[in-house]
Amino acid sequence: MPDNPLHPDTPILTGRKLSGRYVLKTPIFLGKTIQVWEADDLVLTRKVAVKLTHPHLIYESAFIREFRTKARTTAQLNHPSIVTIYDTTGDEEMEAIVMELIEGMTLRSYLDEVGTMSPAKTLNVLTQVVDALQHAHQHGIVHGDLNPENIFLCSEQKVKVSGFGLSTAESILRETNADFRETYSNYLSPEQLLGKNPNEQSDIYSLGLIILELVTGIPPEKITQSSPNSLEDKFKQPQTEMPIPFLEALRKAISAEPKDRFTTPVAFRSAINPETPQDNGKNEGMDFNPKTRQRDFNQAVTALLTIGIVFTFIFGIIYAAGLDDDLFGNNSSESVESSEINEEKAINGEENSETVVSEEANNNEEGTTEAIPNPQAQEVLPSPIFEETPIVSAEDFDPLGDGVEHPELLANLFDNDSSTAWKTETYGHRSLGFLKPGVGVVVQLEKSIALRSVEIETAAIGWSGEIYVSNTIGASLEAWGNPVALIEASTGTADVDLTGNNGQMILLWITDLGDAPPSLKIEITEIRIS
Repeated sequence: MPDNPLHPDTPILTGRKLSGRYVLKTPIFLGKTIQVWEADDLVLTRKVAVKLTHPHLIYESAFIREFRTKARTTAQLNHPSIVTIYDTTGDEEMEAIVMELIEGMTLRSYLDEVGTMSPAKTLNVLTQVVDALQHAHQHGIVHGDLNPENIFLCSEQKVKVSGFGLSTAESILRETNADFRETYSNYLSPEQLLGKNPNEQSDIYSLGLIILELVTGIPPEKITQSSPNSLEDKFKQPQTEMPIPFLEALRKAISAEPKDRFTTPVAFRSAINPETPQDNGKNEGMDFNPKTRQRDFNQAVTALLTIGIVFTFIFGIIYAAGLDDDLFGNNSSESVESSEINEEKAINGEENSETVVSEEANNNEEGTTEAIPNPQAQEVLPSPIFEETPIVSAEDFDPLGDGVEHPELLANLFDNDSSTAWKTETYGHRSLGFLKPGVGVVVQLEKSIALRSVEIETAAIGWSGEIYVSNTIGASLEAWGNPVALIEASTGTADVDLTGNNGQMILLWITDLGDAPPSLKIEITEIRIS
């Protein structure tokens, strides 16, 4: 149970249900800006972790908007060393990120409860964190707040990293709210402390401080650039046996100037252990101990000998099988007689076949000339009037909001699977929280066609919207012109007549989320165009 004090305005959240499916159970972490809870997913019957903003910060609109945007962006990361994001949600008091629940301990807990790690074990942690950072950087995402609190040590020596991209939201709070101006992590880079945005070198600096603390026990607040010999002095202690490349790599990683650090996390890892290949994969054989390398060589020799013995055994079986069949008790005369009998049967079969063919030919000559019907039924093609037109892509349309509306779920609109859905964000009122007049989604066809209808499949009750048609995607609602159809208080799935309209782009503009409780969002399972 976390011991961080809660803001006095924070309500009791135990048992709180988000999106009608995530029930908060036990707090895992309580920070200055966010809380992390263990929760039950009632739909998929599994345990999840929910990271949510403190309710008293809901009116910090810039912070909430940045938190929501970064959550959606990082949800696209898919890597075994990055904590998976399942969903983004919220209600009228908070924004939330639903993640996989990690069964393990944070690196912070390990340092506090166990202490330092050996260089070999530290290298395993470093390797997997580097893999996570490299993957995120390749997708244009910087962590910005890497510290032992968001690095998890899991079973089977696996490591996972969480919290990508959310540092910019906290930076906004430091600028707009006096209560957060002195809230800084000890692992932030010097340029971040000066108010600059983090970059790849900022993550390398933070990782350098983490590895340094993990090996030596030196906390980041005790590392000063004014004492360059402090690292050497610490490594000279008997309990710390450190190769020179390790020391040199750490010194470069925590350089005050970003240009003096490594350009990529992989370069940092390779400098710590020169045997590491310059790629984005793990080298599970990395170790500083030469005895380990000798043991690996002996294992390789043993494996080669084993393979040789197996092949010798297999070749022996093949050789034995190729000997004369008499050695195995088979009678060759019986085989010859069997062959002759089979040949006679084959000849008789051919004669019978010829007789049957001849009789059929005679019957055809003497009989009627009527055509023999084809037993195979001809395929009946549907009338093209009723064919569905394939949708090739979809885009969320939120010109009056933050510009995104669950883009990761758009493919569910045309996957022919009613068990999946695209949904709007969660709002505080059916009229989109009175924040904007509407929000929408655009579906694109293969080409511009004469439209007949659009079917919007949903279980929402009392929802309303408008349909726009165009050959281009307008940047604003006004650019789409006038709506070609209206949907008013629809009771579930809506089938809208589009006869007389031609176009390639169809915009569904939602103006009312409906009256079924909690009336905070709408889910659409399929959109079909004909």
